[in-house]
Amino acid sequence: MALLDMCTLSSLLASTSEQNLHKIGGKVSEEEVALFWLICKFLSTKKQEFKAYLYPSEKGRTDNIESPFTLITAKSTFMQLSFDVERVDDPNVRKKSGIKISFRSNEDIVYEVFGYQLQEMKQLGSHTFWLDL
Repeated sequence: MALLDMCTLSSLLASTSEQNLHKIGGKVSEEEVALFWLICKFLSTKKQEFKAYLYPSEKGRTDNIESPFTLITAKSTFMQLSFDVERVDDPNVRKKSGIKISFRSNEDIVYEVFGYQLQEMKQLGSHTFWLDL
């Protein structure tokens, strides 16, 4: 796992880039990474406290969801937003591609981001939501 020094889109894209020989994980769509980053930046500027996970479809692997993958995690506290990128070899961690957001409290919950409706994941608790990619 690598905690990124800056929470810029360019540093996040570089950590998952096909051109980066030292990339941490697999091939992640730039569009998925950019959407994840934008959602996390938006929520953090509204002072929401949350933890978000990007379960990417990964280029060339849309038919093989049960393969190892790159997990991108964002954590937002009142003071900062940080991103982690790691390679996950256990295919059971990812059942489908999408973004999972766990809000800290009821006051932090946002039900819609940029016109996308977040779906509540009732089995994981009242503060956890999902966005299909």
